[in-house]
Amino acid sequence: MGSREDIQQAGVQYILDTTIDALIRDPTKKFIYVEIAFFSRWWEEQTPETQAAVRQLVNEGRLEFVNGGWCMSDEAAEHYQDSVHNMEIGHRFLLDNFGAKGIPTTGWHIDPFGHASSQASVFSQIGFNGFFFARIDYQDYQQRTKDKTLEVVWRSSRSLGSKSDMFTHMMYGSTYCYGGLGGFAWEFGDDPIQDDPDLFDMNVKDKADDFVNQMRNHLNMYRTTEILVAFGCDFQFMNAQINFKNMDKLMKYINSHSEYNTKLFYSTPSMYLEALNSKNLTWHVKNDDFFPYADNAHSYWTGYFSSRSALKGYIRVTSAWLRFAQLFTSLVPSTYLTPTIKSSLLTLEKAQGVNQHHDAVSGTEKQHVANDYAKRLSIGSTLVASDISAILSKVVAKGAAGPSFSFCPLLNESICPALDALSSLAPGQVIPVVAYNSLSWARVEVLRLPVPAGNFRVLNSSGLPVLSETFTEFNNLRYIYFKAELPAQGFNTFFVTKSSETEKDSDKKVNAPNTIENEYLSVTFDPTSGLLSTITDKRSGTTAKVSQQIMWYNPVTSGQASGAYIFRPQGPATALTGTPKVSYQQGNIVQEALQEFPQSWVKQTFRLFQGEPYLQVQANVGPIDVSDGIGKEIISRFSTDFNTQKTFWTDSQGLELQKRIKDFRPDWNLTITEPIASNFYPVDAIISIQDTTKSLQFSILTDRSRGGTSLSEGQVETMVHRRLLVDDGRGVGEPLDETTQIYATDRILFDTIPNAAKGYRTQAQFQANPVNFFFGGATTVSDWSKYVLANSFISQPLPENLYLQTLRPILYPQSSNSYILRFHHLYAVGEDAKLSQPVTLNVQNLFSKKITSIEETNLTGVTPISQVKRMQWKTDSEDTKSEKAKVEGPFDITINPMDIRTFIVTFDS
Repeated sequence: MGSREDIQQAGVQYILDTTIDALIRDPTKKFIYVEIAFFSRWWEEQTPETQAAVRQLVNEGRLEFVNGGWCMSDEAAEHYQDSVHNMEIGHRFLLDNFGAKGIPTTGWHIDPFGHASSQASVFSQIGFNGFFFARIDYQDYQQRTKDKTLEVVWRSSRSLGSKSDMFTHMMYGSTYCYGGLGGFAWEFGDDPIQDDPDLFDMNVKDKADDFVNQMRNHLNMYRTTEILVAFGCDFQFMNAQINFKNMDKLMKYINSHSEYNTKLFYSTPSMYLEALNSKNLTWHVKNDDFFPYADNAHSYWTGYFSSRSALKGYIRVTSAWLRFAQLFTSLVPSTYLTPTIKSSLLTLEKAQGVNQHHDAVSGTEKQHVANDYAKRLSIGSTLVASDISAILSKVVAKGAAGPSFSFCPLLNESICPALDALSSLAPGQVIPVVAYNSLSWARVEVLRLPVPAGNFRVLNSSGLPVLSETFTEFNNLRYIYFKAELPAQGFNTFFVTKSSETEKDSDKKVNAPNTIENEYLSVTFDPTSGLLSTITDKRSGTTAKVSQQIMWYNPVTSGQASGAYIFRPQGPATALTGTPKVSYQQGNIVQEALQEFPQSWVKQTFRLFQGEPYLQVQANVGPIDVSDGIGKEIISRFSTDFNTQKTFWTDSQGLELQKRIKDFRPDWNLTITEPIASNFYPVDAIISIQDTTKSLQFSILTDRSRGGTSLSEGQVETMVHRRLLVDDGRGVGEPLDETTQIYATDRILFDTIPNAAKGYRTQAQFQANPVNFFFGGATTVSDWSKYVLANSFISQPLPENLYLQTLRPILYPQSSNSYILRFHHLYAVGEDAKLSQPVTLNVQNLFSKKITSIEETNLTGVTPISQVKRMQWKTDSEDTKSEKAKVEGPFDITINPMDIRTFIVTFDS
């Protein structure tokens, strides 16, 4: 809001102050506004009279909200759940304060560094008529200016077909500042327009000639005579009068001189779209996305896919935590949802929303700003944890005063004070652990908790032992693993207690040397190199040669350097020197291989769990050693014997997979200038390679967004961590000198191509929505048995291809008793023979509380679906049709592949 002008002379509050004043004084003027996080702060400071005046401006269409998310989000590192959430909380604020007139109809992402198909798909399901952005690859831009395809219809989902069509406008000059114009940025110091003939420096005609000539350049690159000029730039209009006064003079002069054959007027994106749509032209269709982005031959913006890996991971953790909290507070009795709890939820929702900013989750902010983002998430998470613990106490005590629960936010760092109490337990005492499954499928999973020195075991809710075993891992940290059965959308209770017996090696399995295995996979390691060697799929009997290495790219540090935004390596990646020391622990429910590299800042663990079809790979990396004066960009590379034909797949924000071909772009003939960086793409959840001759697929499921690629046949790699010592000159103003240690956890799937989607779609949801733990104080099983030990808040598990994406109380206004319910069909068309089919279910009695009313809305839950009237655009490509979603009865809904459907519901009392 302008409080740190020592860093950046900027203040959104001043922009709104001066611009709103100008709009009120002159009814001819118009203005657009984007990010609601800033607007909401300004709004809360205004008097009722000013708020009424602003509402009038909105009703008249002179102040138009575009996009309207809590922030203008990133598109590479943002997961689709967070994308929807970011838009939802912004639109909910606008609806609450401005009514339907305040809801945007256009997407406006003029600054993000590349554009995802899933983002356009989300915008289409919100009901937007168009999508405006600026940054596209410089080679793409050159081709589009020749073809006049800077405006297209983007068919962003092959599963949704024309339902996902989004009219897309790419800005002149691939820039969002002043429409790509030169000489008219008056707040930047350009000469003001002088139209007084008594002045010696009267320049209005020269300025008008210049402006019209530049407009004619625009005409050469677009198909119509309607020209959009986005007049403004970063933090401009802090003195709106400078801009409006000069624009008024320019418009008056040009409009009064017919020889220009040009008419200028204040407009908005929605007015521009109406003008183009009325021409009934046929538009070219684009099907792929706009990644990666480069603004010149040696500046590929593919580094930020992986920058600030710790923050990216934390954002993903808090996203899952927020979803769980929203679900849980929706499913418990409504009397438990107090104003205090609503306030806590809103605090975390706002923090999660602002962390989707294109200079937040992207990792392209200064270090102190990254710290601020993480602090906001921590504050919100802590507030919610306290409230959820209190609600859970009521739930297990059936509304009476119940036990106290604690929550351990640092389980990933093996810190949990509640479990430290195990050392001092008296005989017969236990530590209760309530494990909550926020997925709407039953879950049988091996869970992991840190424990102190000693012998321990785990009991189920009946006090009987469950399969468990304790391992000592890196840094002598101890963990107990146990097999847990969890109900769909519910919890179960376990007890950790001391054991009188010491685990013996004879109690554990004995495998072939250098091998870990379970009923699905057998994984071997080379005894000489200590590296992964082969993976066998026991279901099909297929063995593939698979090696894995931790490697690093040496960044360019002069000229265009690698930095927070840019990835520019000097050459191919180099393997870490030396041979890792490998040790094996082979239990009955867990088997693991631990690699300790000569570099003390790199450790890695491979794990197989009983009953799980994936190989878990946990990389502990950092702080990256730069004592040699060299920054490092760390990757994990798998090399297989697959014939991949230069092809691999990456997900789009966790939704549909995008086909990638090395050194290729669908829309233009790519000139290779950076052979490594130009082949990196964003990976939010999944990257895969296939060997179609063997019908095999190898997939990596990540726990956070990263960059990924396949540079050679059979290879696939992701960038795990980055530490750089030189700034890349793109606006951060400091090197990406991150000193964090990260714990990055991947799931590796190896299966036949027909079965692959079932694996990665299901496992991606398990990866994204981990089990939530709550800990009671020392007690006995018999004392705790008076409480509810297990419960499911759903009447039956959902079909395995249907995901309960959202169930959350509406927090704007606080008096609302309604909830947003959102389902997502996880599969794309043709992805699985069985699971890519439409799903129908009755939702009235789906939950523990009966739904009494239901109304379908747009994706953000602010507009009844019956009122969503999108512009239709003629295209040059036949629709890949998909069935239309339908409501077959008041509570019966059908959801088609990759569709997301949103409803406002109320529950009985």
